[in-house]
Amino acid sequence: MGEASRAAFYVVFAFCTVYLNIVSVSTWNQNALYRTVTNVYAKAPFQDEAGRTLYVDGISNPDQLYLWLSTAFKKVTFNEVTSMSNTEWGDLVKWNSSSSPNTVGSFNRMVMIRMTAKRWKMEKTMGVFKLMTPQHLGKSRVLDSSSKNTNEDSDDACIPAENISLLNRTRDCMQYEVESSFDGSGGFADFVNPIDGPEVYQASLDKMWNVNLFDLRLATFTVDAMIYNSNLDQWLNQAWIFKFDFAGNCKQEKVARGFNLNVFNTNEPKYMGLYILRCACMIMLFGFLSIELKQIWDLGIWQHFRRSGNLTDMISIWISIMVLSSYWIIEMNDLYTNFRFEMLLNQATRAETYVKLTQLASTLQ
Repeated sequence: MGEASRAAFYVVFAFCTVYLNIVSVSTWNQNALYRTVTNVYAKAPFQDEAGRTLYVDGISNPDQLYLWLSTAFKKVTFNEVTSMSNTEWGDLVKWNSSSSPNTVGSFNRMVMIRMTAKRWKMEKTMGVFKLMTPQHLGKSRVLDSSSKNTNEDSDDACIPAENISLLNRTRDCMQYEVESSFDGSGGFADFVNPIDGPEVYQASLDKMWNVNLFDLRLATFTVDAMIYNSNLDQWLNQAWIFKFDFAGNCKQEKVARGFNLNVFNTNEPKYMGLYILRCACMIMLFGFLSIELKQIWDLGIWQHFRRSGNLTDMISIWISIMVLSSYWIIEMNDLYTNFRFEMLLNQATRAETYVKLTQLASTLQ
């Protein structure tokens, strides 16, 4: 093979690899979903306790965050509900309910919501500073002596009361969790399936309020959702992160991670084409590798790599082999073959399934 022919094959391989990676990761679809969803929530107004009209970007304290979650966020999340039968979704997206999941921006279906609150860890101070944790009291909220003196960010968060029995602890307290929290960072987490209705969502939010997770000890509050667009076969894990400090500042971040659970389904012609292209790229790679190995055999390792560009070519080939091989490794994740939407409807499996989906989304970034 001449130099010109080999260069042409390199160009073809480069274009095929770029196309394969972009389509497999669904970069364009991720961006489209992200812009649509975030714009809808960004334009939803709410009023603070002083009657001022604010938007999500104007949140500066935990009280305003609670008001946004209980008004603007809830209104957008539960505003679009379409009734349809189970059979209209097909086998892949079958729901055990007469209503579809709530949609945001028309075709983007809100499948599950997780809220994670993380507290500051209080350390003892020196000098004239008091040891008492600063509290931000809302209307009708009274703190008992134990909650005033707690210094641990991982203590159970309970509704203020003199005595909480073991029977009522599940109802009146939230436990510190790691595995179920956002990105495994630890915190007080709760899951809500929008199909259960706004009342269940509000009850979950109110419980977090009643156990004083929205006081000045709140360090980070993350509300993240799993969104699915059946037209694009695209999932999006969208997160709104609010970080508070004791100076009264609020720093916001948005995180979006997309993936496609159908991308390895060779029963679909579109994805079968991607599989064939992936195999073709791998065959070309081994062809390039055989050429490099033959030159090493003929010239010797030292003489071969002394030539300009040969070391770069070899490194590029091995990196490409690892990247393409990673597709088969990723395909081994059981979510690609065993995921069913009913797993998110079942109370016993929804949290574990949601965490697995978010871990997959994080791995693919």
